[in-house]
Amino acid sequence: MEILDNLDKNNLHHAYLIEGTEEEIVPEIFKFMEILGIETSANPDFYHISVDSFKIEDARNLKSVEHEKSFSTGKKIFLISANNFLLEAQNTLLKIFEEPIENTHFFIIIPNTDTLLKTLVSRFYLIKTKTKLGDELKEAEKFMALPLKNRIDFIKELLVEPEKDAGIVLLDSTRSKALKFLNALETISQSKFLKNSSGLTLPGVPGGTHTIQNSLEIYFKHIFKVREFLNQPGSSVKNLMESLALITPNFKLGNNKIVEYLIREYSQLNIGRASPVILDGVSVESYGSYVPLKNVASVSIEDPKTLRITPWDKNQIKEIEKAIVSSNLGLSVAVDTSGIRVIFPQLTTETRQTLVKVLKEKLEESRITVRKERERVWDEIQKLEKEGKITDDDKFKAKEDLQKIIDETNKNLENIFEKKEKEVLG
Repeated sequence: MEILDNLDKNNLHHAYLIEGTEEEIVPEIFKFMEILGIETSANPDFYHISVDSFKIEDARNLKSVEHEKSFSTGKKIFLISANNFLLEAQNTLLKIFEEPIENTHFFIIIPNTDTLLKTLVSRFYLIKTKTKLGDELKEAEKFMALPLKNRIDFIKELLVEPEKDAGIVLLDSTRSKALKFLNALETISQSKFLKNSSGLTLPGVPGGTHTIQNSLEIYFKHIFKVREFLNQPGSSVKNLMESLALITPNFKLGNNKIVEYLIREYSQLNIGRASPVILDGVSVESYGSYVPLKNVASVSIEDPKTLRITPWDKNQIKEIEKAIVSSNLGLSVAVDTSGIRVIFPQLTTETRQTLVKVLKEKLEESRITVRKERERVWDEIQKLEKEGKITDDDKFKAKEDLQKIIDETNKNLENIFEKKEKEVLG
């Protein structure tokens, strides 16, 4: 989006909030000043303020200068660039923008407007540009693939303080780098997890209990909290960013796989209803090698008790029939001129009881895997604390978050079992 396309010299707004980088936006604002006929140098009514963090003192000074008498009969312009605005400063700015002063205009540049109070943003004419996060996105993707210990090391390297030269504003300070990385991490997380989870809704599981959905909700809420605290004075950038390593999506995804495993195992049980998934584990000999059934035929539901299998090559019918019969799935097979009909027989009371027993066994297997996963992550967390890479408080906070995920996962496993048990018992 071009900045100049959003600025009208004949209808100038009191305050503009522009999301993007200073190096890209400031030159555009200077061009606009030329169009307005306003000098940007040696002009006492043009203020260009560039800071890393806009603090309460900056806001108070701005309020004082705003009410000073103009040196000319023209406009008074304030161009402010900051990586973040601390909460106290935002509250002061709210009062400034409640009562606009004639011929006084503000252009405020910030990398991410989501870090500002919504009430403050509502006071502005908002312009969003496409922020380039190329390197940050690569780093965020790399971070997400790392094990817990390496993530802590990654954060330490990311937050190395740059050398300061007198009189120069650090546009890439530790806090600024943390915010940029946080934005990239959120972007990568959305593309990597939300897209991949869209097709994983659990049939019959009540809304809001899906492990993937809940885990991501916890994760994104944590990102929002970290961003909020990064904009507060006195907050520890290091501790906040290390907390991201501790609330690791990798562990959550591991638990998601456990849930998906249980769903897949249950779907492959014969509960007396026609389901193509039950044949997913069937392999057919085809020209000297074994391939999945779906590679040599289409499978569709003919009626509630029957599947229709249509081979791509009619010469494969006998091999497909043989493969299904030898799979011991308790299915009846009938060959006709069109292909193969797979019939799901009515379940007896004894068969239903046996199936429920199998369901419980598979549920317990999944629970055991969850416990092992918990132990693995807890061991990593304790090791980090012993090595001095996280504090004792960090360790117990991580343990608390870990237990929430464990409880959530076990609850989902129980929901899946209960739904399948009802299906089996009819």
